[in-house]
Amino acid sequence: MLESDGDHWTAEFMRRLGPKEVCLTFDDGPGDPPPRGWTVPIAEFLHGEGISGTFFVVGQRIEQPGGREALAKMRDMGHLIGNHTVSHPNLIELLNEGENRVVRELVDTHYLIRDFVGDRPLVFRAPFGAWNERVWKAIKSEKELEKYHGPLSANICCFDWDLGRERDGVLWTLAHCQGNLLGRLQLMEKGVILLHDSSAGKVYGEVNHRRDQLVYELTKWLVQWLKREKYKFIGLDELVSRPSI
Repeated sequence: MLESDGDHWTAEFMRRLGPKEVCLTFDDGPGDPPPRGWTVPIAEFLHGEGISGTFFVVGQRIEQPGGREALAKMRDMGHLIGNHTVSHPNLIELLNEGENRVVRELVDTHYLIRDFVGDRPLVFRAPFGAWNERVWKAIKSEKELEKYHGPLSANICCFDWDLGRERDGVLWTLAHCQGNLLGRLQLMEKGVILLHDSSAGKVYGEVNHRRDQLVYELTKWLVQWLKREKYKFIGLDELVSRPSI
């Protein structure tokens, strides 16, 4: 069930993962249908490599043209669909508008994805990692959310949301992302990896489409590197089901 301390889950994941085991997770989709969007191509690539990924999806993106079709394809390829709220808000800040606003962000997306999850675990990730006990208290009594696991964070990221943009005065490139991923993997040697298959922004322009294509290329590079280094890919649903250590 949802925990009051989001950091607990990251620590718990690390205990459940064995050496050289990784989970691949993607946030903020589904993107536009191909050829403009890259959610489905990423899902297809992973499926072809025998990898089950987890896609934490945004309700607003599901309701865009092709959104439900993308979820159906991901489900049929064996990927797990996770809840990433309706509009990708900072839930801590959203509390200022009332507890019901926070609850609706999770519940409304739950109704959009439940048929694509089936009897697999229900998982949730908080946008921006914004989670605290006040948010948890606002939603813990909501019946529809009782079976959710989370908020499921990640311990390996590469700031891929800034690809093609300036970050700290530097144009962020694939090479920067690759360097960040290698550094974290060589340090941790296991973990939950966070990438972004789409943008949660309401304005979805050419800059974001190009960034999503770069994430697709980054995903292919990363999988090839991980396989070469003999890493094992673990589905997030398998990790959730593993006993605590």
